Parts: sequence; structure tokens; C-alpha cells
Amino acid sequence: MSIRPHKTLGFTQEKFCWRTRARLFRAARGQLNRSGPLFVPFSYQLGQSSLSPRCWTNDWTPLGPFAWQDGDLELCEEPIPSFGLFIKRVVDLLLSFIGLVALWPLMLAIALAVKLESPGPAVYRSLRAGKRGHTFPCYKFRTMITGADELKDNLRSLNQRRGPFFKIADDPRVTHLGRFLRKYSLDELPQLWNVLKGDMSLVGPRPHPLEDCEQYSFEHYRRLEVKPGITGLWQVLARRNPSFEICMVLDLRYIRQWNFLLDCRILVKTISAVLAGEGQ
Repeated sequence: MSIRPHKTLGFTQEKFCWRTRARLFRAARGQLNRSGPLFVPFSYQLGQSSLSPRCWTNDWTPLGPFAWQDGDLELCEEPIPSFGLFIKRVVDLLLSFIGLVALWPLMLAIALAVKLESPGPAVYRSLRAGKRGHTFPCYKFRTMITGADELKDNLRSLNQRRGPFFKIADDPRVTHLGRFLRKYSLDELPQLWNVLKGDMSLVGPRPHPLEDCEQYSFEHYRRLEVKPGITGLWQVLARRNPSFEICMVLDLRYIRQWNFLLDCRILVKTISAVLAGEGQ
């Protein structure tokens, strides 16, 4: 059994397009319980005239390369040019390191306060989708009671957002300290470690939980062509009413219009929004 993407659109850049991979993974999810190996192109080696994707079984065990005909895979270029990625990474490393060094006393105090208020870990860890579908543990200070994820299904009828987003006014799972941390976005401080590691950038689309990604439309997968960020365009333009549709529109606009000055403007406006306590 094999899954084959659509015919090439004629791009010549040596980049494996995430949109092709996204389509394959969405198709693959429906096949995982079937017998026999599942062949999904995931990585590639570009030779003189051929691509050699790898095969994976239905438990994601690599089987080795297999042959594809010319024109079967779509090639495209990175949405952010190489020099832009270099500058963005240098700024990420510099500012995240400075932030962690300067803010560690505050972060330690928050961690102790979280532990004292309610039982459970001080830092909440959840798997998120990063660039090109790379999954990584995203860190936040815990703002909810222990076991909040298990209670989510029982509260779905109260959800005030359309689409994958889950939002309830006065969510009963959020602790008193958690409301304060969210108001000033202090719960996001551990993500400076994600930035330093390279999983995230300071500015970019917010990383979504894996179950939210399963509800993406085809165009939404474009947001996975760049690293996710601690803050982004919708955090400064639609922070008070972040509907799924508005967030997607603004994330895709950020990718299309990216430049270094845009990142700088978003960072400055984010600082203003945080100090004003506009978080929810």
C-alpha cells in the first residue's frame, strides 16, 4: 500500500514542501489500522536526478528508501530566505539567553508559588506541532488544576470558540494564580527555553496541540512551514478575541509578509500588551 502526492508544480528549489507531507500524513492517519506496511515519504536525499524518500511501517518504523518516479513530489522554497532565518536564529539565541538569565529569580518564584497553591508539577509540558510537523514538548507554568486535560471533554458543551480552539470564560479548571499568570502572560516564560533549544522562535505562529492540527484545512498547513513562536501577529492585533479563523488569517499573513522589521514591531507591541495585562 502506498500513498502518492500530486504531480510537481515545477519548483526547482531543493526543499521538500511541507504541504505535500501534510497531505500525506492526513491521508496516512486513516490507514494506520490497516494491515501491511504503510509507505509515507518523510525525508529525502536529492541526487542528480532523483528523490529517495523513506518508507515507514504503520508503527513509524523506517524501512529504508524506495523509488519514486520523477515529478511525483512537489518542491518549493522556504517562505523565509536563508539569511533571514540566520538573523532570526541569532536574535532568538541572544534574547532568549538574556531573558533566561535576567528572569530566573522571577521564574523560580512563580514555580514555587504554583507548587504551593495546588498539587502537581510547576511546569506543564504538552506536545505541540513545530516546523514541518516536528513535535516537541512545549513548556508553560501550570495554570490549571492537575488533571485538567481529562476534564476537557466534559466541558466541551461550554466552549465559546468555533473550530479547534477551546475557550471558556471563567474556566473552572484555572487556578487563582493561573488567572494572574495568564493576564500578564507570565505562564509563557518557560518557552524561552524552547526558543534557546531551537524548537521555537520568539516570533511566529503559536504552536498548536496535535489534536488541533488534525482539524486543519489544506491551506492551514502553511503555518507549519516556519518555526512556531512565543508571540505572533494575532497576539498583537486580535489578542482579546482570538478566534480560530482570525488566528489562521493573521498567521498566514505573517508568513507571506515576513521581514526582520515586522518581527521587531511584533516584539515591541507584545511588551506593551503584556504590561497592560491584556492576556486571557
